[in-house]
Amino acid sequence: SGDGVAWIPQSLARQDIEAKTIVTAAEKESNLWVPIEIRLYRPAKRMPPDAEELWEIFVEEQI
Repeated sequence: SGDGVAWIPQSLARQDIEAKTIVTAAEKESNLWVPIEIRLYRPAKRMPPDAEELWEIFVEEQI
């Protein structure tokens, strides 16, 4: 219910973009489009069960 600008991953915004409840501020060709690569690292030893479960989600979904 207001105006604003946010920098969020396209994967999180896709449904809202398709529903036209939000719009992109810049096209890919503009200098405002920022490609990024996110890497996740974990300890070699076993983590607590909740952390292991979250890690498995990352691995399965390749988020």
